[in-house]
Amino acid sequence: MTNLDLDKLLEVLGVNNRLSQHSNNRPINGLSIDSRSINKSDIYIAIKGKNFDGHSFVKQAFEKGASYCIISEKKLNGENCIVVENTKTALAQIGSFFLEESKSKVIAITGSNGKTTTKEAVLNILKYKFNEEYLLATEGNFNNEIGLPLTLFRLRPTHKITILEMGMNHKGEIENLAKIAPPDISIVTNIGEAHIENFKSRKDIALAKKELLINTKPTGTLILPFDDDYYELLVNDLGHKKITFGSSNQADIYYERENDLYSFYFQNKKIIEKIKFCVEHNATNFMAAIGAAIALDFSQEEFKLIKNFDLKIPHRLEFINTNSDVLVIDDCYNANPSSMKKAIDVLSKMGGHKIALIGDMAELGERTEKYHQDIINYLEEKKIDLIFRIGGRFKNIKTNHENNFWFPSKESLIESLKKQLKSNSIILIKGSRSMKMEDMIEDIQNY
Repeated sequence: MTNLDLDKLLEVLGVNNRLSQHSNNRPINGLSIDSRSINKSDIYIAIKGKNFDGHSFVKQAFEKGASYCIISEKKLNGENCIVVENTKTALAQIGSFFLEESKSKVIAITGSNGKTTTKEAVLNILKYKFNEEYLLATEGNFNNEIGLPLTLFRLRPTHKITILEMGMNHKGEIENLAKIAPPDISIVTNIGEAHIENFKSRKDIALAKKELLINTKPTGTLILPFDDDYYELLVNDLGHKKITFGSSNQADIYYERENDLYSFYFQNKKIIEKIKFCVEHNATNFMAAIGAAIALDFSQEEFKLIKNFDLKIPHRLEFINTNSDVLVIDDCYNANPSSMKKAIDVLSKMGGHKIALIGDMAELGERTEKYHQDIINYLEEKKIDLIFRIGGRFKNIKTNHENNFWFPSKESLIESLKKQLKSNSIILIKGSRSMKMEDMIEDIQNY
């Protein structure tokens, strides 16, 4: 962790006077927002969340050895407490300080789908040029106003490049994240309907994603999806260097496909040959990652080293073999209309008895019914053999498919599924995170 003492901490937080209750020279070894994980000499930052208030655990943090507690509740002020207006702001300020001290370059990734896959692709490509200890990346879903600063707390002097996912569900969120960690390289994977409940249209989502580009350093590079409907909106009025990726040689980066093998080109010159991907949109995410490598001056020789690339990420189009020769495509991480259709495309191209287990999609607002109906129509167009639905939003959908069923519970769905499984069945499981569709996988595996 970056060296930090009380004087520097107060300066970073904009607390100008040393209050009498602040002890001198207490060591600071780490930071945490979870009192359960406090180690001796850590700083505890009391965050107010939807379901908890970290101020309830200040006493516990001190008992576990915290040096200081950062709080916003003045009534709790006491020895070794630092009072600020907003502890989330304090979290961001300290994260920004760590980044400034490290002088690490920032690669920021946003988009409606594919952020995590692209982040993993960037991380793995860069390992062909940089030592692993040079690289820090977002873990899990730490891509919001809490998670991003916590990622920056992990910065060490060896880290030269920091790869950050930046998620959002409302206007202004990405701008705030980009101000915490101003990007040197920004990637937009695509513009879809994720979180459209909080926006009027996909155009508004595109404008929210553009907040990342606007806040990229003037000397920075933008990696952009050339085929996206909103490409022109994204690039309009931005003077940054741009690298595009797309389906044809009109884009800077594109690929040629031979079965499951993909060769990649940059400005009509082949740079990577015959990488295997089981699903095509992972090749698209890979192109975005190639853009970051180009921005970091990868040589032709370094690109030639990239072979046998693996983008297996839990719950993201993960292929799972079962005890009964049934293949499960686990895409349970989350769902929105565009990611649902991409997963259905994968299923539709497989050989065998195709089964879709689908759960409700969330945060779609007044368009909820339309989007759920669209997914059913899409499944039927793709000639999926068996469609099992669960969740209230999928209950009253119109269908002409005689093998399209709604179930009130996962238990009843699994019971019916087991009666219709064949040895060549391929099962896609997908729904919003709140549906916890992964709960069904073990039952299917052990059948």
